[in-house]
Amino acid sequence: MSLAALLLASSVNDRPASTVFSQLAPVDGIADNEDRSGPTLVDPDDGDALFRIDRFKGPLRARAELLEIIRRTHVFLSDCDGCGLNLVVERQASGDAFVIETIVKWRTVAAMEAAKSSVRTWQRAAGIDPQSVLARLKVDGDFGLWTELPMTWPEAAA
Repeated sequence: MSLAALLLASSVNDRPASTVFSQLAPVDGIADNEDRSGPTLVDPDDGDALFRIDRFKGPLRARAELLEIIRRTHVFLSDCDGCGLNLVVERQASGDAFVIETIVKWRTVAAMEAAKSSVRTWQRAAGIDPQSVLARLKVDGDFGLWTELPMTWPEAAA
């Protein structure tokens, strides 16, 4: 199965129209690139859900290696309790560069924290040091936690 098929198995089309995101202040362990888990889109009944959104910008020559690490990490995350939507998306970048974002929805802070610990243990066992990989590949990372802003949208005219 392709990376896109594997990671896009959860369709964004299932997202309620009222889902909007708001970034939270940085969380311990995120700014130093130690945590590699990602965020998701929220259900209306999931008031405590968090979204981990990571953005990676780098040279095209680094894309394949980084995507393989992202793929392995997100396959692992899919099996963690409390992991909801688990997406990897890409947008067109100018020149010889790429921009990839990962989005993982966590049902609760506790589920995200448990997954973060499990991911770190898995990464050490797999010989993956996220900070070193990003530095070696010359990829910039921007990591954050987001929450849903409940919004009411007017009904579309028929």
